[in-house]
Amino acid sequence: MDLFRMYKNFYEKHQKSYFKIDQDKEEIKSSKDSPNLVSRLREEKEDLAFKNESLRKQNEELKTRLSTLAGHKMQDGNPNITDLSDPFRPTKLAEKFREVYDEEWTRSFEELDVFLKDEMKVIATLSYLMSQVEIFLHSVQRRTDQGNNTFLYR
Repeated sequence: MDLFRMYKNFYEKHQKSYFKIDQDKEEIKSSKDSPNLVSRLREEKEDLAFKNESLRKQNEELKTRLSTLAGHKMQDGNPNITDLSDPFRPTKLAEKFREVYDEEWTRSFEELDVFLKDEMKVIATLSYLMSQVEIFLHSVQRRTDQGNNTFLYR
């Protein structure tokens, strides 16, 4: 029974609006000012369309600005967000270490293996060389940080 009342109310409501539209059409046709009214309504429609388009563009610009601002705010101080332009980000460092292993370590290992003929001795020699390089680089860094660059040119 309630469903029937809903349909009845819907029908009556819309029938009144259709009747009102028909009345408005007849009124416009019979009016002496109908040419002026039509041109005025067209102008009003064009103005509203222009305003609508300008508001739509403004909305898109504001969305873009907000997105940019949110992106910058999210990246600032957040170590979980990776800056793809950073040459020292973890994936790039891993790639560089992989290149060192694939190219330098392997080639050095093969060359030393010819002379030493013992895998453990080759590994120990390469490890020792790497530790000496690290010590050397730390001393260069300390001297450079102190402003004593003459060490590099000796």
